[in-house]
Amino acid sequence: MFREKTIADVLTVARFLIGVYLFWLGSLGERATLSLAASLLWLAWVTDVLDGPIARRSPIPTISRIGRHDLHADMTVTAGTWGYLWLSGFIGTSLAFIVAVLAILLIWYTRSIHVCSAVQATSYGTMLYTCFANAPFYGWALVSWLALVVGVTWPRFPQKASEFLHGIASLIRQ
Repeated sequence: MFREKTIADVLTVARFLIGVYLFWLGSLGERATLSLAASLLWLAWVTDVLDGPIARRSPIPTISRIGRHDLHADMTVTAGTWGYLWLSGFIGTSLAFIVAVLAILLIWYTRSIHVCSAVQATSYGTMLYTCFANAPFYGWALVSWLALVVGVTWPRFPQKASEFLHGIASLIRQ
């Protein structure tokens, strides 16, 4: 009965753990771990794509306790990616600190999912740039995955992009 929700919850927890592991991987200070970090980021993105549709297949309409924390898992991956980039030496301490503090303050002040999305884009965009500069195969693999996801989810993508842009615009107008 709860099988779909359980699978979705396991994927969400896995994503959270991947975020923590990315941060730990960065703490090793080894730039040579970039391919592993990129692979883990891809795996986190896969779990993010799968957990929602699997959970929605359940005949039980309620969102599980873990499912309610899906965004927390996403943001843990975002923070883990940013921490990895900083601790591995791909971005400087000043940049890492300034962006992290600004992100935390903006998320705290606005409590907006749209700001969370912008923070994610900053972290993931920096990771993509880093991959293209240092491990191009992984940069192309990640971009290919993103293109595939956009293609498969195309009917929803323009709507989500529009919601994001309108959400940011309304925050700016406030």
